[in-house]
Amino acid sequence: MTSRLNIPGVILISLALAACAPTPPKPGAGHVDIPRVVGGETPPPVTAVPPLPPPRVPEPTEVYSVVGIDVPLRELLFELARDAKINVDIQPDVQGRVSINAIDQTLPQILERLSRQARVRFRR
Repeated sequence: MTSRLNIPGVILISLALAACAPTPPKPGAGHVDIPRVVGGETPPPVTAVPPLPPPRVPEPTEVYSVVGIDVPLRELLFELARDAKINVDIQPDVQGRVSINAIDQTLPQILERLSRQARVRFRR
């Protein structure tokens, strides 16, 4: 007998909860409504594609090998500049010693590694 009493109660509670559920808002007249164009002709297929430009050949990058243990930083920078045939200005307070083993690396890569070992910064 108690199961008969529970069924109407469950139905009544379900209806009450469903009545409290929010209704979705109604969209406005032009809300996200794209006017559809019916008809029209399909554009002709693309038959001629413009040619691609020839690929750019990158300039060969010069690489260097530097091996040194406990080398004065100032001397190493001057030697690198001399080998790379570039002008370099080194501040008088650049000091310290570094150890490096760089094989076939570009000058920016070597300078980046040196800047992580000593308080040095560089710009191109």
